[in-house]
Amino acid sequence: MVSSGAPVKRAPPKRTAELRASTSQLPDISQMSVVGMGGGTRSGGGARPPSLASAAGRPAPKLYLNFAACGAALTDSPSHDSSEMRAHSSDGGGRPLMPVTQAFQACVKVYCTSVAPCYALPWIRGEESHSTSSGFAVALPSGHHRLLVQAQVVENCTRVQVRRDGHAQKYVARVECVGHDCHLAVLNVDDDQFWRGMPALPLPVGLPQTMSEVLAAGFPAGGDELSTSRGVVNRILLGGPSRDLCVQINPGVQAGQAGGPVFLTNGQLVGMACCGREQNAHLSGYIIPMPVIHTFLQNAQVQGVYTPAGPSSAALARPIFVSKCVDSYRVQPIENVELRLQLGLPGRPAEGEDGGVLITRVPKDSPSYGLLHEKDVLLAIDGHQIASDGTVLLHDSIDPLRVNLRHIVQRATLGSTLKYLVLRESKKAVVSVPAQPRLPRLLPARHPTPTPQWLVLGGLVFVPLLPEYEAIVPKSKLAAIHEPPQDGEQVVLLLRVLQAEINIGYEDICGMMETFNGEKVISLAHMNDCVKKLRQQNDHPQLEFVLVTGELLVLDAEICWATEEEIFSVHAIPRRCSLDADDL
Repeated sequence: MVSSGAPVKRAPPKRTAELRASTSQLPDISQMSVVGMGGGTRSGGGARPPSLASAAGRPAPKLYLNFAACGAALTDSPSHDSSEMRAHSSDGGGRPLMPVTQAFQACVKVYCTSVAPCYALPWIRGEESHSTSSGFAVALPSGHHRLLVQAQVVENCTRVQVRRDGHAQKYVARVECVGHDCHLAVLNVDDDQFWRGMPALPLPVGLPQTMSEVLAAGFPAGGDELSTSRGVVNRILLGGPSRDLCVQINPGVQAGQAGGPVFLTNGQLVGMACCGREQNAHLSGYIIPMPVIHTFLQNAQVQGVYTPAGPSSAALARPIFVSKCVDSYRVQPIENVELRLQLGLPGRPAEGEDGGVLITRVPKDSPSYGLLHEKDVLLAIDGHQIASDGTVLLHDSIDPLRVNLRHIVQRATLGSTLKYLVLRESKKAVVSVPAQPRLPRLLPARHPTPTPQWLVLGGLVFVPLLPEYEAIVPKSKLAAIHEPPQDGEQVVLLLRVLQAEINIGYEDICGMMETFNGEKVISLAHMNDCVKKLRQQNDHPQLEFVLVTGELLVLDAEICWATEEEIFSVHAIPRRCSLDADDL
């Protein structure tokens, strides 16, 4: 249980100022050649990620709700140490925080209608389904009021409605942005009537303390009324459902309650409730914490969803999919004494001495390619010292917390610059690397849900590679599909054979395409163009398909053109290729 007194200030880590002062004087070798060694190191710590407002070049105010003065009006408050999320009864100026019962009024029930694609028969859409979940209203530093929900709630949605607790009216909501890799989405309701008298929760920073008591609010299955439950913070880790920074709590989050807010007992928001995926998910649940939420909203602003001030774009016909910063270099822990000595590091580093990890590979599609080199020793990222086991110490929590160094990269705002302190050829220097999202691969990401495409020739169904089809890819090609594509390149698969007289004997063949009529298949669009040319010329008697595993399929071209309408009619296929605007 956390205390209810005034927040207690902590002195920053002793070596934080030393490391920043020393690295600020080091040369940036992303712009010049390596120079001599200089500067000291520190034991950990670092600045918290900037808020949406600070990303726009101005300091971010801490927002609180002042019920004594103006009901639910948002007011600025003096800043305090973001690394401590201690319970307190006022903001330091005598203005009370929002009571828990008032904070619960920010919760909404979300009604979603979805239609999932059918990947087995890509021209058919799945059945319509209905689901309910929870969300809550937040006050963004930009001045907007929005609803935060879980990303999977609005996956493949055709209609979203929201309802406030205790109200009968449902309002149509619009999905503005979705971040699948952090499980977050933002909704907006255009009807002003929905927002009248509704409190919006401020967005603090920091992490809760382990063993703190928390309150989760939401709309679990089995009723329409708001439900609350108590839990205890077990631990803070890098993992969980989103494979990001998360807070584990006991007991678990009930079905339908996911997406609702989680508070300390004094009403301070600590994050969003999230269900676990493991078998005993009812025994433990997760919270998507405030640092992850702040990063998502910062990146949403960078990608144009919000402006620093003024209205957001109301003309968004489709939601923007928000990514987060990643980097794909490989590193090796440097815990062996002999290896450390050979690299010019202290054999057994003491507190404050260099730990570091060895960079073993920097792929060509990495943002750091050409900036970070193989055999570089990575000592710190943005002022966070890296230990020899590849972890960094965070000070967003009262409890000492070590997480993988990737967390520092993930928290960077897209478009910003990451400062890497490296040891290269026994010399220290700083390398500036742009913060960029994951680049596309031949195997597309599972989210957002890709729209199925198809090409049907003589009952042979061809599709571009999607995660749902990965099992069809030969083992020898599994590594290749994780490489970045060339311009317009796709992996094309023979998905299945719709049985007809023309394709007798091919019923059980499927796999990855190599050539079509002797020409290498570049993409589904390329293959469709080849088919159109063949049909117009009408001078090629056969259609030949070769798979990467060597299988050969041959169809009579004239019979293929003559029977395709019958095949389309039997299987309710609207046209030969999904890329064509009109039926053929």
